[in-house]
Formats: sequence, C-alpha cells, structure tokens
Amino acid sequence: ISFLLILPPLFFVPSSLYLPLLFGVIAASLTAAFLFRMMHNRINGYTGDCCGALFLIIEVGLLMTFLAISYVS
Repeated sequence: ISFLLILPPLFFVPSSLYLPLLFGVIAASLTAAFLFRMMHNRINGYTGDCCGALFLIIEVGLLMTFLAISYVS
C-alpha cells in the first residue's frame, strides 16, 4: 500500500529522471532490508535508535545513488 503513495508525485517528475529514481529506490530498499536484518540478528530487535540510523543511511544512500546515476547519464 505504501508503494501506491509514491505514484502521484511521479506525474510531476520529468521522464528523464525515472531511471535514476528507480535505481535509487531499489538501492534504498536493499539497504533497508540488509540493515534491518543485521539489526534483528545483532540486537534481536529494532529500536528507536536503529530507526533513526536507518533513516539517515537510506537518505544518504538514495541521494548518492541519484547523484551518481545523474552524473553518468
């Protein structure tokens, strides 16, 4: 259901940015899955500190991926 919330803003994004945006979202999703699994294995759970760290790491990763793909294109 949360994926459907991203669809309306895509109508305002130029079509030349769809590919970098897609790669950024995929990279952020993989990063979130990896970190969530690591946190669950190491501390047997997910705390507020983990949530904040995960948010910051994903944000930086998304921006760096978007920047790298935009630079290459």
